[in-house]
Amino acid sequence: MQNFFTRSKMPLETTKSKQSPLQKLNALDKIDGDLMEVFETAALIANVQGKDYISTTTFVQALLHCSPGKIPELFQKLPEGSLPKGPQLEALDETAGSDLLDGMESFSPCINSALNNLLLQPAAERPISSEDVFVDIARYSGGKSTMLLRSKGVTKEKVESMVTDLGWELIEREEEFHVYD
Repeated sequence: MQNFFTRSKMPLETTKSKQSPLQKLNALDKIDGDLMEVFETAALIANVQGKDYISTTTFVQALLHCSPGKIPELFQKLPEGSLPKGPQLEALDETAGSDLLDGMESFSPCINSALNNLLLQPAAERPISSEDVFVDIARYSGGKSTMLLRSKGVTKEKVESMVTDLGWELIEREEEFHVYD
């Protein structure tokens, strides 16, 4: 009988998920290309860090690296030090991101909550963007990355004010509840 603390002797390939976290959520055709690039870059960062999941911090680090869509406009409005620092990514082979994303086991609870809630919105007439996911996390999550924002004075109300000032139209979740990772 195997002890609870004993590692499995199964090869790594057989213990890995056959589906990426996006496939598990049935979200591949519901996100835009920029968000896919962010998730692929996050998979690269997670791989370099030896992780098999994409944390919210890793997601934000990938956003900082990719600077997709209108995200830089929002990031410029945030106080200094309110986003997690990321690793230097210049040396990474960014073509490997797609394969690495397939090997990721999961997303953080905050990312899962944002995607699950945004995917439920029937009125969404466009794919989910990086802006939609980041703003949802910044508004409703309670994980480490969101706590860093809060520690710098970035409240849910302040995020909403910034989004309004920028004139963004986002896919919105209907119910408000908090997720902690």
